[in-house]
Amino acid sequence: MRLRSFRLVVTTTIVLAALVVTSAADGSSATTPSPSNKPTHQPPGKPAQLGIAEELVVGGYGSDGVVITSWADSPKARKLATVHSPTFISVDRVKKVFYVTSETSGAKINLFAITYAGKVVSALNSGGVSPVRSAISGDRLAVANYDGSIALFALTKSGAIARPLSVVKTAGSGPDVERQDASHPHSVTFGPDGTTLWAADLGADVVMRFDLGRTRNSLTERERISMTPGSGPRQVLVGRDNLLYVAAELDGYADLLVVSGPTTRLLRRVLVRPKGRIGEVLLSPSRRWMIALSRATSECVVFAVDGDQLHESSQAPCGNGPRHASFSTDGRELFVAAQASNEVKVLGFDDRTGKLVETRSLPFSKPAVVYPIG
Repeated sequence: MRLRSFRLVVTTTIVLAALVVTSAADGSSATTPSPSNKPTHQPPGKPAQLGIAEELVVGGYGSDGVVITSWADSPKARKLATVHSPTFISVDRVKKVFYVTSETSGAKINLFAITYAGKVVSALNSGGVSPVRSAISGDRLAVANYDGSIALFALTKSGAIARPLSVVKTAGSGPDVERQDASHPHSVTFGPDGTTLWAADLGADVVMRFDLGRTRNSLTERERISMTPGSGPRQVLVGRDNLLYVAAELDGYADLLVVSGPTTRLLRRVLVRPKGRIGEVLLSPSRRWMIALSRATSECVVFAVDGDQLHESSQAPCGNGPRHASFSTDGRELFVAAQASNEVKVLGFDDRTGKLVETRSLPFSKPAVVYPIG
């Protein structure tokens, strides 16, 4: 069967003299709506044949430039936009806008809205320093700044970033003197109705719940959940039945939280890999499977979701230092940003068994985030 073809929209670092800036944070990631297409069962490693190519948007720490590359036949590239160290991208598939965070220390302009055509419609400050993750919900954009702040922005009807509505400073620290010297928010995730925002603070070992209010114009902290000391919560993923999945980067666990009205409690901890430097956790489109990326062992670890239980089902190599991953729009492939091996891995996915099998590799310099455009 002929392998599926891809077009790769690449967003990476452009700097004079090919200088690559090292970020203050060891990681970032973002969230787009789950694909609505019901996945069609396909044997692992054998993606379905499609008449059109899939397009991917990719960002990272490398110096490939901001280009669109066709992987269908021979690689062809054109410049899209110039952004410095774009390590996270949120995608609005309706308005056809990318929200790009530039993870640079001290930069005054570090948040961009860029159309699919490459037009920069917004360029402003993220409300802090070193933004590492963003999330969108309707006409609101939230940003986690690694220096210790969470920001909320309004979006216009065309998708431009209008103005900051609220910026909240965070505080705290943890036992890891290298990574937890201060508060380091690492992700923001909207709840299903868009009135709640969850934030993972890697430096302070807490997950925070913010209320946006009736008009969604402010951030009010409603709850602070203490996590295991030294675990380093990196990302919050909203699941079914009031469950939250938290990627604990530093000690290698996936934590399950349950939300009950105004309170949230830790239900259980599931070991992914000891000190696995977890880069991301994500659910399959059917939500039957959870996949955790272990950067320490360069694996995608697949867990079967059984109510509020997780059972390890299989594992697959997915490049060195897998940092972020997302499913194709039809749910039949997994794209993995393998930062340490300078590639985007494409793995076939079988929703019947949860198996992953590599189908191809797309070269890319130090990728940090990858999403299908759809």
